[in-house]
Amino acid sequence: MRPGPIRLTRFFHEALRFELAYLEREILAAELPTEVEHVQERMHTFTRVLLWHAIGEDEEFFPALEEKVPNVTLPYCFDHEYESSRFHTLDVLADQCVAEGHPHDLIELKREISIVRHYIVAHMEKEEIHLWPLTEENFSESEQQELIQGMMGVVPRSGIITVVPWVLTRVSDDSVIECLRSLYTLFEDYFSLDLKQIIKSLVDEERWTQMIEAIPDLTE
Repeated sequence: MRPGPIRLTRFFHEALRFELAYLEREILAAELPTEVEHVQERMHTFTRVLLWHAIGEDEEFFPALEEKVPNVTLPYCFDHEYESSRFHTLDVLADQCVAEGHPHDLIELKREISIVRHYIVAHMEKEEIHLWPLTEENFSESEQQELIQGMMGVVPRSGIITVVPWVLTRVSDDSVIECLRSLYTLFEDYFSLDLKQIIKSLVDEERWTQMIEAIPDLTE
């Protein structure tokens, strides 16, 4: 069986892995609590993106899969609850490090980021190995596209301006054009002039040229 559209989720997983690795690397390198200030905003953005991704799966993907393959998605829902709780703790610890500068908070933050990264990466690997093949076996390609659209549909319009550039700037060079093409094909209505300008501002001239060659409508 050839890979189905559900595997477009890999771009989000790739971006999540990239950002988790960055956050862990920067936090573990900090010697003073206040040195994590430069990752605060990225942590908060990651938390929002992770939450939207989890809500999309919980509300759109998992119920649809559960109807066709009962009793497989509940552990993944529990994972999402655990991840949300732990990342909230990370946000609080990072804020405390910057605001109060207690060495103990930095020690706890370093411990938490490593635990959370390991847990989320393992969760995504389980989805890729277990749930994606089940989805390809039980849903047509058009149904899989509808699942992807439904998952993305939980992101508020205002959040699209955050999510799309965030993903595009965190996938590999080999993936970015395919990722952009896939997003544009499924979510053309989301690509407002503001979003196009944000994407253009975040990439270099060579990358932007490659993007408009792949999708000429980006210049409109």
